[in-house]
Amino acid sequence: FTYDFGLGAIIVTILMFFIGTVDQLKVFVLLPILLLFIGVNYKMSFDFVMKTFVRPFKIKSENGMWGYFCLFVLFAFLILNLIAIDIPFPLGFDSRNLYINIANQIGITNKLVAGYQPYSWSLFLSQGFILFDRTETTLFLSFITGVLSLIATFHLSRKYLKISFTNACLIVLVVGLMPTFANQYFVELKTDFALLFYQLLAVMILMEFFLKSKLATESQI
Repeated sequence: FTYDFGLGAIIVTILMFFIGTVDQLKVFVLLPILLLFIGVNYKMSFDFVMKTFVRPFKIKSENGMWGYFCLFVLFAFLILNLIAIDIPFPLGFDSRNLYINIANQIGITNKLVAGYQPYSWSLFLSQGFILFDRTETTLFLSFITGVLSLIATFHLSRKYLKISFTNACLIVLVVGLMPTFANQYFVELKTDFALLFYQLLAVMILMEFFLKSKLATESQI
């Protein structure tokens, strides 16, 4: 899922850039494109909805209870922070005056705005204003990349570093509760989470490449 979201966000942002050059970043243009992405990958989309909202969470006794306790504490912390961003404007100076402000201007004008540094992530976040005309949705899009960064951290710990379930959950909990990390959840919702998420994806892709290269070398011996 992390790989799919990462690639999908890049493709959507590139499409939004070209659409924005002709001043057509409007809901009736963007919504069909997003629905097309969901339709092409409908099996995974349906499975994601079922696993997230319908099917009960399975607890495996072999993983121990301390790991699940760490996840419970982390979930409670994330929910509190999610409630905290249900506000009509961002609290942080940078997000209020630059990152979310750019997304808001794109939503108002339906085109790319001039006079700023490259703003790919603000362009992606502008979907919250274009589709829903709500600041809260835009803040949620920034918030969710922090959650994806934690998922990527867990995936990296389990699959590539071979860390136990309990220790991997503890690592994710410690990272998620760090003040510098937590500050990005409800104060400065800008590009940091997106940058961290793609850095983690790059590390996992690199480790996957080395792992496959090692297995291919061993099979030839």
